Amino acid sequence: MPDLRGLRMVCQLNMGTIYGEIISYRTMLNPELLCAVVKVDHSRIKVPVDSRQSKFIREAYPVGSTVELKFDGRWHIISFNAPEKADTDNMAHGAS
Repeated sequence: MPDLRGLRMVCQLNMGTIYGEIISYRTMLNPELLCAVVKVDHSRIKVPVDSRQSKFIREAYPVGSTVELKFDGRWHIISFNAPEKADTDNMAHGAS
């Protein structure tokens, strides 16, 4: 895990990608959303996470983890795809 203290905001211009550190998760007023608070340089970015993805995101990126962010009008955490042999029917439980 890279040390993020003193991290400068790194942005790949062609991808618009930024790396930061998860510092907390907070429940938002809308119970369908969770907010991941990510520290990038000296700023904090609130990234909304759909409740159907919150368990996966929390397990994949615990507090202190480095995450890759992308901005396309809204912030998103870039996550890896499920393995091809994964039982996605059970993973999608509750999704509509």
